[in-house]
Amino acid sequence: MAAKYGFMGRYTKKLDFSPFERFQLGDAGLTNNYGLLGYDIIAHRGYPVYENSDPTINPDQSSANKFFTIFNKYQLELRYPLVTNPE
Repeated sequence: MAAKYGFMGRYTKKLDFSPFERFQLGDAGLTNNYGLLGYDIIAHRGYPVYENSDPTINPDQSSANKFFTIFNKYQLELRYPLVTNPE
């Protein structure tokens, strides 16, 4: 079981959030151009890159132009032996 979260802060409410160091949710996270653009990829294999915070309206796409300022991700792994006899 694992839990990840991230959020961006700011010095005052008068300033807007920075366009850099945001989060991209979705895809497998295998592209390597994120270092230049300044965002972290939160991998979500089997799902498209999220363009909106409502996952039911996200189109099947490979890139997004909006990045998020907050995220949370929970995952659970269940292992069950299919074969117990090694022969």
